[in-house]
Parts: sequence; C-alpha cells; structure tokens
Amino acid sequence: NLNEGFVLTNFDCSFNSLTSLDINKINAINFYCNNNTLSQLNIDEFSHINNLNISNNQLTSFVSQTLKKVDPNLLAYNEALNIEFGLKCDNNQLTHLDISGTDFAQLNCSNNPLKTLDLNQTKVALLTAENNNLEYLFIKNGIFNEIGIKNNPQLKFICTDDISPSWDPESTETNFIKGYLELIGQTNVNINSYCSFVPGGNFNTISGTVKFDENNNGCDTNDVAFENIKLKINDGTTTAETFANKDGKFEFYTQTGNFTISALPENPTLFNVSNSSFTVNFSDNNNNTSVNNICVSKTTENNDLEVVIAPTTDARPGFEATY
Repeated sequence: NLNEGFVLTNFDCSFNSLTSLDINKINAINFYCNNNTLSQLNIDEFSHINNLNISNNQLTSFVSQTLKKVDPNLLAYNEALNIEFGLKCDNNQLTHLDISGTDFAQLNCSNNPLKTLDLNQTKVALLTAENNNLEYLFIKNGIFNEIGIKNNPQLKFICTDDISPSWDPESTETNFIKGYLELIGQTNVNINSYCSFVPGGNFNTISGTVKFDENNNGCDTNDVAFENIKLKINDGTTTAETFANKDGKFEFYTQTGNFTISALPENPTLFNVSNSSFTVNFSDNNNNTSVNNICVSKTTENNDLEVVIAPTTDARPGFEATY
C-alpha cells in the first residue's frame, strides 16, 4: 500500500506461494505476481499499473474495470516512450474475465477454460487466447485487432468491427479474421459485426447457404458453395456484415425486430443473385430460426483471378512474418 505519487519501475512477488493478494494504491510500471498459487486477487480503484503479469496461478475469475495506467507526467521521458501496456493471465483456471473499460496493447489469456471472452469495451491491439474452450469471442471495440486463437475447437462466433486496417483500406477486420481462421483450419466459425445477443440467453438465428449455379439451371444439391460473398444485415438502426464460409453458409444472431439481409458479390456485373435481398421479422426472441438460401449464377464468361498473400504465422508489429 504505497503513496499514489510514488512510482515503482518493477514490483515483483513472483515464484512464491501466495494464495491471495490485495493491491492498494500502487503505482507500478511493471507488476509481476506470476507463478504463485493465487486464487484471489483484488486491485483497488486507486492503483495504476501498466504491465500486469498474473500468469501461472489458480485464478478462476478476474474482474478489473478501473485499472488505470501510470500518469506519464510522473515518468521520465524515455520511460514514457518505451512502456508496453499489457496483461498476462495465461495458465490459470479462468472461467470469467472482465476488463471492460481498460486499455491494453497486449492481452494473453491462453491456457484457460474460458468459454466466452467479451472485449467489446476493452481496447486490445494484440490478443492471444490459444488453448481455451472458447465458443464466443467479442472484439468489436473500435480498433483493428490482431489475434492468436489456435486450439479453440468449440469456437462458434466472433463479433468484429467493420473497420479497415491502414495498410489495406479495401478489406475489413471481419475479412482478415476469416482468412486467419482458414489458415488454422477453423472454417465453420460465424464471423460478423452484428452482436446483439447474450451468450447462453435467448436469441434468433437467420441462416442460409449460398450456392453457385454453374450451368444456369437453378441451384440444387449438386451445385458448389459460393464462399466469401459479403452479406449485410440492417435492423433499421444498425448495419453489419459477414461473409459466407467455405461451405457457403452464413448466420446472423438477432433479437426481436425486422431485419433486411442483402447479398453483395465483389463484382456485381459478373453475377446474377436470386434472393439477393430479403426481410425477416421476429416478434419475439424465443430462439426462432429463419432459413433463406441464395443462388448465384454468372452473367457471362469472364476471366477473374485474384491472388491473396497472407501470413502463415501470427503477425506482430516489429517482427518478421512468413507469408
């Protein structure tokens, strides 16, 4: 319990046998309490910590909605320039993680039994959440997120932003994450920017399959999937998007209301789209479903080749990547 005007460069209580820890009125650039047996950790609203490491403990829950950074005016100029803001809580027993309202450059919560991770109110530029039991991931937080989420075979849904990275203004976060999941072999995850439901609660589902009618005789079971076509949803207030996956399937999870779904091929002059726009009405949210399939055919013969260069490893700023 230290005076608020006093700033520690490092506070290290790692590799001990601590079972609980209360952090009160501490200003620290780096705070290490990893490799203990912590099952309880409390941080008061007056503490300021830039880089917190609580990995390799026995925590089942971590909630910190008031954790602030050290005031840069209290730091030397070179210290303020070189600080990394991060939270390491990997290798615990976390089933609940709530850091809403905080701002970290990096978050590592790998090797936990987390099923849901909601970062919609948390600005995290680089997320590592490998080897969890993730089913739902929410990262619609207003910034472009780089993620590493390998070995989450139960993953069903990722909520993303519609924003584009500075180096590729023609693409979106949704599309980048879809490509990343394909690289790691998880092609059946629903990725879109419409996140109106609560995991575990009641919600409705709008779904369908997009197929390509190669011989122009109407789509049937013999026709192939038409993947990567953009689909937009509009509920009268909010618009969002997703892309058909490798099997041509798409899903939106909604509440009560009227919803318009539009299919938008990348090159609309090359394709005819049947059922290109349709409306669904749900009078309640009692887990209703609406299935609407879409058939795409060509307008004429065209040569259309696209080459995509994508990283085969997790991209990290300042480090080399393999493509």
